[in-house]
Amino acid sequence: MCGGGGGEEDPPDQMDEFFAGGGQASHVLHVLDTNQEKNKANDVAAVFNTVEAVVTRVVRGKDRLGDRCGEVAMELVKRVNSDYGKEIVLLLSGTNTAYQAKSVLRMLTAMVTLGPTQAREVLMKVNWEHDNWDTLSKRSSKKDPPDVRTCFIHFLLSFLFEPSPLVLKDFFSMKTRLASLFPGLMQDQAETVMLVLETLRSKVLENPAVSKTQKMKVFGSHNIKPLLALLKWTGPKKSEGTEGDDEEKEAVQESVTAFLKVLLGSTKHGVVFPDPAAGQGEKNLNHLAKEVLLSQAKPWESVSLSSVMVELVTACPDQLPVLLGVLGENWEPRDSPSWHLVMDLILTVMEQQDSKSIGAGMKAEISVGKVVENVILPHKLVEKVVSVGLEMESMVSTKCLELLEMLVTNLEQFLASLSGPLLISAKAAVKNVLKHVQLASLWGSLTGYMTKGQTEQVMSILRVTNFVVGRLDVACDLDVGQVLKEVELNKERLGDKLKEVQLSALKLFSSITNSSASLQTSSSFLAKLCTEDTLLMLLENIADCEGQEKVSSTEILSGLVKSSGVCLETGLDLGLMVALVDRENCALMATVLLEAIDGKKEMVEKVLALKFQEVCLRNQNQLSHSELFEALMSPDFTPSMVASFLPSSSSEEMFSPLILSMVGNHSKNTAFIESFFRRLVFLFQDVDIFSKQLQSLVEKFSSEFQMFLTSVLSPSSSSLPTPSPSTSSWFLSLSILVQMLHFPSTSPADMT
Repeated sequence: MCGGGGGEEDPPDQMDEFFAGGGQASHVLHVLDTNQEKNKANDVAAVFNTVEAVVTRVVRGKDRLGDRCGEVAMELVKRVNSDYGKEIVLLLSGTNTAYQAKSVLRMLTAMVTLGPTQAREVLMKVNWEHDNWDTLSKRSSKKDPPDVRTCFIHFLLSFLFEPSPLVLKDFFSMKTRLASLFPGLMQDQAETVMLVLETLRSKVLENPAVSKTQKMKVFGSHNIKPLLALLKWTGPKKSEGTEGDDEEKEAVQESVTAFLKVLLGSTKHGVVFPDPAAGQGEKNLNHLAKEVLLSQAKPWESVSLSSVMVELVTACPDQLPVLLGVLGENWEPRDSPSWHLVMDLILTVMEQQDSKSIGAGMKAEISVGKVVENVILPHKLVEKVVSVGLEMESMVSTKCLELLEMLVTNLEQFLASLSGPLLISAKAAVKNVLKHVQLASLWGSLTGYMTKGQTEQVMSILRVTNFVVGRLDVACDLDVGQVLKEVELNKERLGDKLKEVQLSALKLFSSITNSSASLQTSSSFLAKLCTEDTLLMLLENIADCEGQEKVSSTEILSGLVKSSGVCLETGLDLGLMVALVDRENCALMATVLLEAIDGKKEMVEKVLALKFQEVCLRNQNQLSHSELFEALMSPDFTPSMVASFLPSSSSEEMFSPLILSMVGNHSKNTAFIESFFRRLVFLFQDVDIFSKQLQSLVEKFSSEFQMFLTSVLSPSSSSLPTPSPSTSSWFLSLSILVQMLHFPSTSPADMT
């Protein structure tokens, strides 16, 4: 009988005649059933071939052939496995011909494909313990393909194609010798290798019905080695090469790499485990991963192997120290191809590191300091590679600087996930490691990089320094003024990156200002920072940009202005000004800020005078300055004599150099300045006191504004409401809310 045909358009053949004539399982097995003597191997093989043909025809044409044909096939499965189990294993012997062994394997494969019940029947009835199974994976031959090994592969994979959890459970509990296929894959055809790997990936690794324990049983340490070796797949031995060899090798390599990335790079699907302690606990949870890493002598020499190692360490950051140990003998900084390959591997590993998740997994019982020194900011890597390489020639120092910036980026994410004692411990560990980096020397190289127009390196140094100063609160004596000058001098060389460099530099300088008490009072230092160009650039960024650039510019401007001491301690005046920034008024605001900073001394004296005036208003004091002086000089002086001149403990700050500078620049943009004060009035707790004092400063303001102040002091239903903001701001919203409370008849709908 033949196993072909069976399609709807195929002409009738012997198999159709068999079923049409009422063929039964007993008819197929008649020769074996009735033979009184020992069945000859070839006779058994012929019958098994017939069984395969019948079952295969039923599998191929189930819907068309009907139930009776299916019953015949199922009966054959039962009969053969029950009555001829001995013959099955005997024909698999290495002394039997390939034809005989293949007849068994192909028949069993057909039986498995009939359905889950038949697949389990084969699993339960076949004698898996027999030694004859051991040689099948080694029986390769170029004659009469497919060879025995290929048929054995197809047989074992047929169980995995069946999605039934019960079949898979039984399969992995038997001594199926699935792993025995792995060593021979090196010489298998490309399509066979890819079939095996794709099946193992999709049907075993990514199958939720297969447990981690079952996967570990199949892919143990000994079994993984031949799979890793497939990255250098050679294929069948040939007398001479063919044109398709390179394409096949590339296809196999891609398939092997994809498989290994799941096997070793997925804690969900693979044979590696998540470790919340990042390897700093009492137990190593990934012995297999460690063995794999230690077995690789020079992983950087293979792009594919490197990518697998990256996936492994990304999934198991606890194994990073192991990988670095493997690389340690070859990471001494030098300008050589092998060193750059090692560094590229380290850079990729650190780039893929999920530091945020590692930080989120930290608990009180975990030594967060060890996690920092071994995983996030590896102590040996910084000491032996980064710190040494930064002092060397450009190619080496540039790569080490790139790595340092990458480590800092990871640190920022890691620290952002911590709080309390964990954060304190982590910062201490970071400082301990970074002491090996000569920040002053790194800072000194900044000018050279700017002169050469190497903007990436300039940005890297600024980011690293920003982190050390701003995040770690490390005091640094850096010549910030000189760098500002260098940025200005190298505008053209910095090109499109100019604004980004300026922002990063200003952010650093703002951090230095905020972290150093001595610098906060240094007018010369602030004068270097608070130039009209700098202030204008920041204001334009706030007006024009969105996202992080807008946020950064706002933070930097606020830091500089507050450090200059020209705004209210509450920051209400500065916050309102920033909220009102738009492209048209940027230049005016820059002028206002610069004049407030330059004229701070005189304006502070005026603020003090206004404070005296405020106290008098609050206490309804009618006494003059001369009368206050006389009371202080009186020989009968008592505190009660000047009580009316003393501010209350709840008194708020109402004026600043910034506010006075706004008043002084009224003529340059009347509408905007008056709009600012219309809103500022309602940001103070005592609206009336501020309005009364403001009246003495705004004689040159418009009559409409004068009427506005009058209406504030005498609220009525006819009072003019302040226009609603076009942009969302806490300061604008607060101003409107207070206005509504001040003018009870005003509703949000009126504020248009």
